[in-house]
This record gives sequence, C-alpha cells and structure tokens, in this order.
Amino acid sequence: MENASGLRTAETDDAGAVNGDFITCVQGTDTAAEVPAADTRKLERALLQVFQQEQDAYVRIDWYGNVLFPHGILQDRLQLLEGAVRNLKEGRLSAALRKLYEIDSNRYAFLFEEEVYRHFTSYALDQSADRLKWGTGRIIGFENFFPVVTGLLEKRKRRTAVILRKKLHSWRLHMSARAICTGKKSMRCACRRKGWSGF
Repeated sequence: MENASGLRTAETDDAGAVNGDFITCVQGTDTAAEVPAADTRKLERALLQVFQQEQDAYVRIDWYGNVLFPHGILQDRLQLLEGAVRNLKEGRLSAALRKLYEIDSNRYAFLFEEEVYRHFTSYALDQSADRLKWGTGRIIGFENFFPVVTGLLEKRKRRTAVILRKKLHSWRLHMSARAICTGKKSMRCACRRKGWSGF
C-alpha cells in the first residue's frame, strides 16, 4: 500500500502483512492471524501518525465544514469570483451578490455589522489547537469582501428605490388621469386609446 505522497513506508508494508494474516484467519484457513493485541498497538500508532501527516498535508476544510483538498477550495473561490465579476459586467447585481455570499465567511456581511462579521471570522480562524479535537489550521485563509458586499447591497438598495420611485410616479400619473376621466365619457375613450386601463 502506498501513502498519498507516493512513498512506501515500513508501517504500510507491516499493515498489509497483518491484514493478510487476518483475512486468512477469517476465511478459516489459518489460525496464525491471532496476533496479540499488544504486538499491533505499535503498528497502529505508527499508522495513525502516517494518517495524521497525510491529513495535515492534503486535507483542508472550507468555511462550511466540508473536507476538501486545498486546491479545490481555491478553485471554488476563483470560479465564484470570476462569476461575480462577469455578473457585474452584465449588470446582474443580485447574481453577483449570490456568488460573493458563498465565498468564505462573507455571508455574515449580508446579515451583520462589520464588528460581528470580524468576530465570527476571527473565531473560526484563531482557535487554539488545544481547544479543538480536529481542524486547527485547516481553513485556508479568508477573503474579506465586507466593503464590496455592503457597497453592492447599498447600490442594489438605491437601484430598487429608483425603480420604486418610477413605479410610484407612473401610478400617480395613472391615478391623476383616472380622476380626470371620471364622469367624462370622451376623456375615458381618450385614456383607453392611450393604453391606460381601468377607466
């Protein structure tokens, strides 16, 4: 058996031999596999150490607790950022915001003030090893998009306000025209010709 770095170790060779003995025993062809537990403890500790080294070298977690290879996390970030930039160039503000929401802990920027945002981020990144059973140092960095997110949310709010003002203005014109047309048959016909309905 080879470990993830491609190097054979004496521990993996020994584990293969012990596993082979156990398979033979389970299949009922040999009793030699009844290795005393004390003899395998040293091998188990060595294998656990190899496993720990492989985990430390090749395993990271994202901000949602998913276990991934480091390059996978970085690749996901880049795809989300490229998508957000493309959406902004296309004028699709909400789509860009949805992509930024998925990057690291930036979802907190949508929900909280900057102080709370920073607290949650540092809480995840700055844990001491003795406090955690697993995961110390496994989150790969952090991209702070708080100012970008809050700026885009403000822009969306202004854009929405402009749209609402235009709709309100159109509604007021509609209601004014309706008031003028009330009781005046000729005006009703003129309003209908203009496309104003409800008269």
